[in-house]
Amino acid sequence: MDFGQYVRKKRKDKGLSLREAAKRSHMSHPYLSQLENSVNKKPSPDIIRKISTGLNISYVELLEAAGYLTEENNLTKKFGDYIKELRQKSGKTLQQVSEKSGLSVEYLANAEDNKELEPSKNELQKLGEALGIHDLYTWFLENTSYLPYGGADILETIENNNAKAQSYELESLLKPDTNLYFKGTRLSEENKEKIREMLKIIL
Repeated sequence: MDFGQYVRKKRKDKGLSLREAAKRSHMSHPYLSQLENSVNKKPSPDIIRKISTGLNISYVELLEAAGYLTEENNLTKKFGDYIKELRQKSGKTLQQVSEKSGLSVEYLANAEDNKELEPSKNELQKLGEALGIHDLYTWFLENTSYLPYGGADILETIENNNAKAQSYELESLLKPDTNLYFKGTRLSEENKEKIREMLKIIL
């Protein structure tokens, strides 16, 4: 069963018409029809998220059905392992990647040894371009089981809240072990504490 057939079956299992499912997923019904008929065999993760919300189906389940997050991906690999492999495949030195991305050679070397935190989203974009990849974040999603920026935590939150109409428990996102980013900058524990204090005032 390909992805389109899978979505059609799930939609029918929930007793939804094509139009109703498309409306709930915030997309046109002709597009959803094309998807179900396998005209579009592998939609983007953003489209999959819309379908997940519209049909109230696990986002992770749909990612797997579309061929993302496959079992053959090496679950033991970390961010630096993938970056090192991509750099070696590109035939570039740390110095060359550093010059194009703006990240220091020291940072890149430590990142490849998994001794550094992930770069900001802006830096990740530049790193991807230095490695010949337009969107490195999407590359991770499409080709690995590793999800930058606490993506795994976000997916878990989505899973746990599917039955709650995709609501989020803000406190769980402010946990110390969750990476949160604002405009490409990782929030520190001090930032999170300030947010907690502001919420106490607001609420």
